Amino acid sequence: MYPAEYIKYLEDRTEYPTIVRDEREGLVIWDSGVRAGHVRLPDHADPEYRIKEVGRHGIESQAASLTTPGVHRFGEESVKWAKKINDYLASITDKWPTNYACLAVLPLNNVGESIDELERAVRDLGLRGVILFTNVNGIYISDKRFIPIFEKAAQLNIPILLHTATPPEKLLSAVADYSIPTSLWPYLYDETIAATKLVWDGILDRVPGLNIILAHLGAFIPLHLDRIDYAAKGYAREYGYKLMKTPSEYFIKQLYYDTANFFRPAVEFVKRVVGAERILFGTDYPHRVGDPAKAIASIKGMDATEEEKEKILRGNAEKLLRLT
Repeated sequence: MYPAEYIKYLEDRTEYPTIVRDEREGLVIWDSGVRAGHVRLPDHADPEYRIKEVGRHGIESQAASLTTPGVHRFGEESVKWAKKINDYLASITDKWPTNYACLAVLPLNNVGESIDELERAVRDLGLRGVILFTNVNGIYISDKRFIPIFEKAAQLNIPILLHTATPPEKLLSAVADYSIPTSLWPYLYDETIAATKLVWDGILDRVPGLNIILAHLGAFIPLHLDRIDYAAKGYAREYGYKLMKTPSEYFIKQLYYDTANFFRPAVEFVKRVVGAERILFGTDYPHRVGDPAKAIASIKGMDATEEEKEKILRGNAEKLLRLT
């Protein structure tokens, strides 16, 4: 969800990240020299239109959030924009309480202000969770400087959606010459690295009780759990890994996964790996890689019980967002 004021601010910027109006592509988000996303109107900016649009597919409620670019890109203005956007998201949930349960955004470049804003967003504004980005201006979210934010989220008992930001420039440069859209492998690589580091850097040991949701079925994580375990064991001494459990135990028993993938065999596979209780319905709407209709069909067509499907489509999110 992009407030109109935020879209205008991005359009007026002369440095990255910015929005450029293109006759063929519409509103293009540019960051670090690449297309980092698109703003689709009215879907990205009109909450009433969104209710009707997803309602056509039978979706009653949305856990809406801001995605790229996060406000942490704007230096001293980050705090101002975090407050503006959270106030806006709160106004949406106040006006349409059965249709929206929004996630706060934080000025992650300022940890102290992020803690204060998270407290305000949850206790004063009633927002139901928070979106944290995989990296903050190139520094992965598992860095020890961000631990107080995780501690505050655990204290408030709110879920965290871990979602990609514009990947670090080193990662972008690895695919820049191959005409690969940023929303394809660069974003998924970034999410895979960030999720792995959350475990390997010990965040889940240091801050017990976290409810972290990995976007896009956990990117490449579920396919390589054994390899992750062997790598952690084989390189623990060199890299200083000191975990209480094997990495796969964290990924299977502690983390959650959203279904913004839509390939039914992939959703079924992750369900077999982590169980239906750890999967939440996701659409990626209204991004270009989103598809509410196929998101629903991929779950309803799964080899799963009706009870498991209901948990994925609704029940798990209601529980984590404390809507019941």
